[in-house]
Amino acid sequence: MASINFRYLGSTATEYGDLGAETNHRTQAGWKNWKKLRGALCDRRTGVKPKGKAHRTATVARPATMHGTETRATKTTEEKKMDVAEMRTLRWMCGATRRDKTRNEVTRGTTGARKLSDEIQESRQRWHGHATRRDEQHTGRRAMEMLAQGTRRRGRPKQRWVDCTKDDPRSKGPTGDEVRDRGRWRKPTRNTDPI
Repeated sequence: MASINFRYLGSTATEYGDLGAETNHRTQAGWKNWKKLRGALCDRRTGVKPKGKAHRTATVARPATMHGTETRATKTTEEKKMDVAEMRTLRWMCGATRRDKTRNEVTRGTTGARKLSDEIQESRQRWHGHATRRDEQHTGRRAMEMLAQGTRRRGRPKQRWVDCTKDDPRSKGPTGDEVRDRGRWRKPTRNTDPI
């Protein structure tokens, strides 16, 4: 039984609520944007550090890949798929192949890029704090705190966005009323760049 994919406001959705198609679409968008700048990023005359900085800040590949991930309940497997695609771009940028058997941590350390899944978790926590600080009558806040009526289907329940924010490893910081203080909320959820 094939699922039906449809596009709505720039996002790909399926009739069953699966995010696999959206993850593939975001990864392809990142590749397409990265290939536009491949000539500059893969030039052997340019050092690895400037390439890494351009990859982190100037290119549109990472934002295209991460677009909308702060509001989606992404599974760990989907985050890993995005990490693998980004690792391919970093290896290609450094002129390395998988045959060189260079560890991912070494490649990330030389380019100064952190894992995409860490950035997704950070943006999800940032959005959670933003939505929680909103007014009680704001539509987004009410939707976040809304509970569905009725009974669930049999089997394991689907992962919700709220479950993702609670399960993130970086969510060990302030909770409850402490979310109102933006500075106190952002500090423990912030991931640092590897150098």
